[in-house]
Amino acid sequence: MNNTVRGRILPSMRSSSTVLIVGVLFQLLIVVLFYMNLHPHILRLMPDDSFYYLKIAQNISSNLGSVFSPGEPTNGYHPLWMGILILVQYSLRPGNEFFILSVLLLSVAFNAFTALILRRFLKVLGFAEEQQTLGIGLYLFLPWLVLLTLSGLETPLFLMCLLFFFIMLQKVITSDNERIKEYVLLGISAGLLFLSRTDSVFFIVTGAVILLLRKRTLTALRNLLVTGIVTTLISLPWLLWCQIRFGSPLQSSGLALSYLRWHTMYPVDTLKYWVLNAGRLFHKLAIIFMSPFVYHAQDFETIIPIWCDVLMLLIAAGTVYYLLRKRKDIILPAYIWLSAVLLLVFYTFVRIASAVWHMSVFALILLLIILNITRHIRHKSWTLGAFILTCLAINFYTLGNGFYYPQQVTDLITRAESIGNGSDSILTVGTTDAGYIGYFSRHVVVNLDGVVNQRAFEHIRDGTLGEYLYELDLDFVNVSPERLEFYCRNGILYQ
Repeated sequence: MNNTVRGRILPSMRSSSTVLIVGVLFQLLIVVLFYMNLHPHILRLMPDDSFYYLKIAQNISSNLGSVFSPGEPTNGYHPLWMGILILVQYSLRPGNEFFILSVLLLSVAFNAFTALILRRFLKVLGFAEEQQTLGIGLYLFLPWLVLLTLSGLETPLFLMCLLFFFIMLQKVITSDNERIKEYVLLGISAGLLFLSRTDSVFFIVTGAVILLLRKRTLTALRNLLVTGIVTTLISLPWLLWCQIRFGSPLQSSGLALSYLRWHTMYPVDTLKYWVLNAGRLFHKLAIIFMSPFVYHAQDFETIIPIWCDVLMLLIAAGTVYYLLRKRKDIILPAYIWLSAVLLLVFYTFVRIASAVWHMSVFALILLLIILNITRHIRHKSWTLGAFILTCLAINFYTLGNGFYYPQQVTDLITRAESIGNGSDSILTVGTTDAGYIGYFSRHVVVNLDGVVNQRAFEHIRDGTLGEYLYELDLDFVNVSPERLEFYCRNGILYQ
């Protein structure tokens, strides 16, 4: 195709800045449409966990302390995103609905900045100019990334910090000069990444090991110690506060649901445990990549049918085969895919409980695989336009489904607003999955699954939640009988 013809085909799409602007406008349109139809459509976009963040930020800015439930301290969140939400609260003092809008607009801003960082990362890796532009388009239009980053959670901030870390790591690995400045910047990026999502330790540690294996010098080891010191200094205030206030540097939210899931699993020393969880590796990936398309489940336990897991297994096997066959021509650093696999294994075999946003790096890996496949396709303007238009069409469907269909069936906003309608006084309500209810209800809501309630978590861990519930003397309790039996396994069964 000659240059004259190519110049008439989507000419604006040849510019990274144009693709960025179009992508941002597209995401802004999504935010406006969901905000204008907040109830019930926001249930598709923002999960229950998002409203834990919003409520805690409101309480901190109101000088109630780090609490979701009044008087019940929590560290069940990632600190960097929470800090940003607190700043929004202090500066704007938004009401409930405007706070939601503010957070979604902030997410779009982070996505725009992250797209630019991604472009820089692709350049560092060696992708051509056209692929860098396509990368921006895919980041802003890829359906899975749209759903994950416009959720009100820390995902857009995490992906921004992750790509910043990858850029610094790649620079240090490929640099011939062992400049201490680059190792300091690597430490800063690692510290920010850890604070954006504390499970990012998998990326940080894997990256450090790969760096040492590539360098194999005492100078690199010495400089990496500087990186570790910088990372520790950035992370230390959060870790010390958690240790002093809660007795552990780990968030209770990372363990509360795991205790329940472990209780439902086969014993770890049985073959059934390992076989079942090996299958769950692909089940988790299937939930990420297929649930917005294929199934409307009534509960989260059966979110997708078994054939999706089998299909995901075949797709994963085919992808691995393709990458191995083309390995000499593939640009996909080990510090990305290996860290992602280790994270998946951790959430499958160790922590058990996980959500789609824990696996958001796999959407980024999909983006990189698409860029690798299209590296040698001619007529790049056609490629870019086709991918963006295809993603745009898919988004119309996936935004109508979302990841969280079971909560749409329940209609948690209506449920929150209807609790205690017959009472003029303020009630005290105890419930699991308390995000929506705690944010939209006029009553006092106590989280009872321990995700954002340290005392509830400790009682769940000890199996004595019944005593805690009787102490609270709640007006209304919403806990399933199965959960309640486990929560009270070593004490009084709450009736």
